[in-house]
Amino acid sequence: MEPIHFHYKRSALQRRMAISAVMIVAAAVTFALVASQSWVSGTSLFAAVFFACTLVRDGAALAKSPPVITIDDEGIRNPYVGHDVIPWPALYSIRATRPKDNSGGALFLISDAAALNPNADPVAVRAAKGADGRRPGRADEELILEMTPLVMIDATQDDVLKAIAARAQGSDIPVEWVG
Repeated sequence: MEPIHFHYKRSALQRRMAISAVMIVAAAVTFALVASQSWVSGTSLFAAVFFACTLVRDGAALAKSPPVITIDDEGIRNPYVGHDVIPWPALYSIRATRPKDNSGGALFLISDAAALNPNADPVAVRAAKGADGRRPGRADEELILEMTPLVMIDATQDDVLKAIAARAQGSDIPVEWVG
């Protein structure tokens, strides 16, 4: 079957780009006004570079519109988690949160560390949390992988969960609602 792709919401990227532009200006003004205090000017310079990088990254995402989440017969790919596909057999369950206003929410993939690709993106695996809340360290450990915040995606939480159910192919991955 064809993979299912979910893209960034254009308005969310545009909003984040506007905020980044305002923060760059604020950092530049602060840098110009308080250049005599080295720690303030250093912090302002760091903030300007950080928000400039965010602005460029979001601008590229807006121009190219690459998929943020790809769900296919092999598993789920989400650059927020890592560059590798998380295979269906590696997933134990999905924890889902839904805010009271029914927008956004979050999805957490609960995975078996041993079933993931051993050459997986080390940054994503380091960012994952073990079930006990600490960083993972054992091969047999359960990992909690946070997906891209759904408020940034041009789909509802139900759309993403339906796509997961449609592609999981025999893997009955339970969804646990939290909060």
